[in-house]
Amino acid sequence: MLSLITGTLFGQGTSSATASATIVTSVGAEKSGDINFGHFSTGYTQGTIVVGSDGVRTSTGGVKLSTNENGAITFINIIGSSFVYDITVQTDPVIINRIAGTESMKVNLFRMMPPVTKNVPDTDNTSFPIGASLTVGAFQTGGYYTSKLPFSITVNFN
Repeated sequence: MLSLITGTLFGQGTSSATASATIVTSVGAEKSGDINFGHFSTGYTQGTIVVGSDGVRTSTGGVKLSTNENGAITFINIIGSSFVYDITVQTDPVIINRIAGTESMKVNLFRMMPPVTKNVPDTDNTSFPIGASLTVGAFQTGGYYTSKLPFSITVNFN
C-alpha cells in the first residue's frame, strides 16, 4: 500500500552573534641622544674608550680621559602596552671620521643594559641604554670626529 502525505512544512531557527574590537596602544621605538665618547688626549700607544651603558667612561692604552666628564649614551625607548618585543644592536663597527680631515676611528662592541636577546613582555614605556667602545690610534689627530651613517638598532614587535 502506498500512502502519500501532503502538507507544507515550515521551519525557522534563530541565532545571535556579537561583534568586538580591541584598540591597542600604538607601539614604536625611538632614540633619545647619541653616543659621545667625550674629550680625551692620545699618546704613544693605541688605546680604547668604553662608554658603558651606565654612561661611565673608561680608557686603556695611550688614551687619557678629560677629568670630571661622563660619556653620553643613547637610549632606545620602547613605547607600547603589553607587547612582546626583542631588540638587537648592530654588531658591525661604525667608522667615525674627522671633520675637515681624512683620519678615522672605529666604534664597535655596542652593548645594552640589560641585554635584550629574548622576547620580553612589557606593560609600560621602557628605556634601554646603549654604550660602545672606541678604538683610538697612537697620536690620533685632534679634532671633532663623527659618523656619516648611524648604527642600527632593530626592534621587532610580535
